[in-house]
Order: sequence, then structure tokens, then C-alpha cells
Amino acid sequence: MGGRRDCGRVCEAMIVIAAHQVKKRLVQSAKISSWCYLGTDLATRTRISALIPQAVSVSIGEPLNDIALELKSSFVDWIAAIGDAQRLSPRWWGSKMASKVPVQTDLFLLVCYSQLIRAWGCGERVAPAELIVVEDPWLFGLLRRHAAMAPRLEFRGGAGTLRVVLDALYWLAKIPWSAAFTVRWALQAMMMTRASWRGAKRPKAPCGGERGIFLYTWIEPRSFTSDGTLHDPYTGRLMELLTRQGERVRRLTPIKVPQRLLARLRRDAPQTVLTARYLRLSDVLLAGMTCVRIRGVSRHAIFRQLNYTALLHRELLREWGDPSFAYTWLFYRAMRRLAREWKDAVKCVIYPFENQPWEKLLCLAFRQEASSVRLIGYQHALIQPLWLSYFPGKTEFAGAPMPDRVVTNGPVSFQLLRAAGYPAKQLVDGGALRYEHLFSASSAPRGDALRSPDTLSVLVALPISQGQARALLHDLLELFSAPWMDERRASMVRFIVKPHPDTPIAQVMGRATFPAWFTLSEEPLTSLLAHTDVYLAATSSSARWEAHALGLPVLKYTDEFIDLDRLELPNLPREIRCSRQTMKSALASLHRDRVSRPRVRPPSRQMLEQLFSPVNADVWSAVVA
Repeated sequence: MGGRRDCGRVCEAMIVIAAHQVKKRLVQSAKISSWCYLGTDLATRTRISALIPQAVSVSIGEPLNDIALELKSSFVDWIAAIGDAQRLSPRWWGSKMASKVPVQTDLFLLVCYSQLIRAWGCGERVAPAELIVVEDPWLFGLLRRHAAMAPRLEFRGGAGTLRVVLDALYWLAKIPWSAAFTVRWALQAMMMTRASWRGAKRPKAPCGGERGIFLYTWIEPRSFTSDGTLHDPYTGRLMELLTRQGERVRRLTPIKVPQRLLARLRRDAPQTVLTARYLRLSDVLLAGMTCVRIRGVSRHAIFRQLNYTALLHRELLREWGDPSFAYTWLFYRAMRRLAREWKDAVKCVIYPFENQPWEKLLCLAFRQEASSVRLIGYQHALIQPLWLSYFPGKTEFAGAPMPDRVVTNGPVSFQLLRAAGYPAKQLVDGGALRYEHLFSASSAPRGDALRSPDTLSVLVALPISQGQARALLHDLLELFSAPWMDERRASMVRFIVKPHPDTPIAQVMGRATFPAWFTLSEEPLTSLLAHTDVYLAATSSSARWEAHALGLPVLKYTDEFIDLDRLELPNLPREIRCSRQTMKSALASLHRDRVSRPRVRPPSRQMLEQLFSPVNADVWSAVVA
């Protein structure tokens, strides 16, 4: 593979070509000395690199992230304008497109690519390379149609229309599969819920008396303590806190609960409301026929001088061929029925706030069926500046399904949301229930009892994004095909790989296996952090703050992706950024520092309180009153 360098040299003219059209004769005839790749498919990038070994591969990470930050506000306002035209349609608000999160939809990434290439082509930005390879055929076609706006670009190869048609046919062919999969899953969920809870007393809305609280709780293997007690790691001791204040709290589950965990929930049956119990056969049949819809696509397709009709249709096809929306639609149907039944018995619903599609449909269901019930979003994770669902467009505050209050976990998140336009009366800081353990963890330096001076132990926390997780593991496995830190073989490295709960390792690795110095672990992150020397994070991981609190050095892998978490504040620990080219040397440097300075002083309580607030029981009492 050719070397890679950061961009910086100005190229007066650039060749733009679709990735599937790159042929050896074509690129060699152009005498290419530098190239960059706009896409996320590792196999395609590797194939092209082998075709032009003499050319330097130029990283576009920095310019990509610069333009992402530049486009953020105008992009969310554009999506909000599209949403305004949909009114309160669940077929829009339940879509990944409406949530805008780059790990769920490619739309923001493709828009950033297009605006970056346009800026290179018209001289607004420094062009990094002579050859620009565009992976997505829909994006390549869009760029060709706007070629007149970028005179420095020379397009090679065909228009890529056939590839676009084939891609469209692929996703259209997946629609009946998606519908059948949804119907099968929903019927199975209904039957398993009833079978697992046969004989268990179903909570019913009481008539009269004091109104209670629903606490929405994700059900995962780590949701159960060793003695089988149900515990929510995201809201911590909130249920206990509210119960001590005299509130009647019931847990409300997602519609998807793993089958193996349903039986374990029986113990808490009187205090647990299973959403799947409110599904009906009519919901299942409707879900198989209901899809995401955008009214007036062509009227809202212009953004920063480019017409994105093609990319909006591309996203629609992916929504139609994927069952994710159907799950959200089923949740909405069940939640409307649940809200009707419980509207006089519940005064508020508290749920983990990320402004995801399911949350919007939860809000919409209660607005339609139980408008007197207050909706309270608890912002449980530290906000990442480019996790776009947290940042509504200007018009969404008035018309989108949103909670009545958002309880933040600390001053940083409070300030980010306030700066994003959230009304002051909607926000309150209630403290970091999820990260409460960090305040005690920071009271003493880490010990060295379990650490070997000759072996560096690195915790690799994989992100939710399959593309980023795959790229990180690909680079690690190539760089460390042997467990030695350097050619002298004086020290070794050991990697502990922790998959994201929502992205199983099979989706990232397929059938590939790890060598002996890589260990796959499902242990809780807090436990793993206590026994490692370095925390290696991908760009979309927010768990790095737990590593900081324990005094671990943090190595941040950036590569070619949008860095969702570019949160840089004064008095916070400095992080070491690395790419494929610098990762090995960065780890070697950290190992040398560890040997020379065996103890790392954890950050001060002042640093933690800049990020997170102590839990405030009085705030919660006032919020639910």
C-alpha cells in the first residue's frame, strides 16, 4: 500500500472518478502521484491502493471534520425544514433521516463529501490530491451534474448510472424481505412475551389515587445484578431515589426485549410494563405495509447550491429496505394503546434522552393519547458535538415531538444544549446518575499490582458504527500481526476488545478470528478499565471520560471518519490523536511513559465536575412534582 500523508499541497486540477471505475490503465495513463478516497469501504480502498502503488494516499480526515463542523448548523436547519413539511407524520419522525446521526444514516457524510469536493473544485479550499476517488455512485452522479460549479474538476469514466440503478434495485428487492422479517419478528415477540409471562400478574392502570411515574428502561444482560435484581445502568439509582421520595415508579420496557431475558423480568412483573403486550395483530400487518415517506422531496432538495434529490431518494430506499423503521412504527402503535390505558394513572414518563426516532414517536404517542402526561428526557451520556440528533433545527423546537423537560447530567451538556437553542425553561441539571461512580473512582491513583512492566495492556472499546469498528480492528490486526511493540521484541502488547452493546462482533469481524494477543471481552467497561494501561477509543466513543476519571491515558483513533466527539474544553486531559500511520509509535511512546512513570494521577474532582454534576435529589423531586 502506498504511503499516506496529510493534505496540504495545492493541486490546480483534479481528476474525479467513481471507485468502481478505477482501472489500472486509466490511473497509470494519468501519471497520478497522489490520491484520496471518499468512502468507508476498506476492501475497495485497499483494491485501489494496489492499483496505484506509486501514488501517495492522502488523508482527508482534517478537512472532512472541518467542513462537518462548518455545515452542522445549516444542515440541521435544512433537515428541520424538510420535517416542517411533514407536519407530525410518524412516517417522517420515525426515520433515521430525521434523526440525522452519522452512524445511522450516510446523508450527512455524503453532504460533507459533496461540499468538500465542490470547495476544492472552485478553489475555496486547498485541494489535497490529484485523484479523488468517490465510493458512492449516487454521490458521483450528483457531482457530475454540478460539474460546471467546480471548474478545477475533471471527471473520468462514465456517469455511473448503471451502478445507481443496480443499487436502487438491490434496496427495492429488500423491501418484501424487510416486511416479512418484521411480521415474523413481531409475531414471535408477541408469542414469546405471552409465553414467558404466562401466569404473571400484568400491571393495570389503577382507577383514582395518586398518579405514578414510568421509567423507561433498556433491558440488557448487564441490567441484572448477580442476584437477579433489575438495575438500569443508564439511570443508576433514579428509581430508588424517586421511590424514597414517595413516588410510585414502574419500569417501561422497549418493544424489543431479548427472549432470554424475558423470563428474568418475571421477578419484577408487578413493577414492569412490557410494551410488547400492547401490540395487536393489526399493528403487525400495518407495520409490514408502512414505510418512511417524505412529502415534496424535490421542493426541499436544495442545500448550499447543490440539488440533493438523488441523495434523499438514496436514503429513502435504504429506509424502505431496512426493518429499523418498522420496529419504531410498532413501538409507536403499542405506545399509543399504552398511553390511552394509563393516561389517568401516570403523571410523567422519564426516558433516556438522545432524541432518537423511537423517542420522537414515544413523545408523539403521548401527545396524541395522553397530553396531560409530562415527558422528561434524561440526558444520560455526555453529548458529542456532532451527534446531530441532540441538535434540532430552529423550527423543530416549536413543531417536533420533544420532551417537556430535559434533565442534563452536568454543566457541559447543559451549556451545549442551551447554545443549540433549547429554551432555558426546558433544561435543568440533575446530575450524572450513569457516571456517579466516577467521583469515588477519582479519589486515589491507580495501583500497579496487576500491571506487567513488559506488557502493555490496551483496552479497545469498539464504537457503535460498524464502519469505524471495522477500520480500527483492520488496522490493529495489520499493525500487530505479532505481539511485539518493536523489532527488538523487548516488550509486548495485549489488546482487550470490548464490542459495543448494539454492534455484535460478528457484524464487524464476520467469521474472522483474533490472534492469541487479542482477547474479546463482554465484561462491563468499568471492570475492564481498572485492569488496563491504555484506553484506545474510536472517534464516536464517549466512554473515554471514564478512562480519564481513572487516570488512564487515552489514545483517540481518527482515520478518515467524521469525529463525532470533538469536545475540547479547558482543564481537561489532553488526548493523543492517532491514525493508522501513527498508532504503533503512539502506543510505544505511552508504554515508555508508563515504565518511567508507573503511577498516573487521576484527574481532580474539579475536572470531573466540569463534565458531570453530582446527583441532585431536590432537582428530581421538583421535576416530577
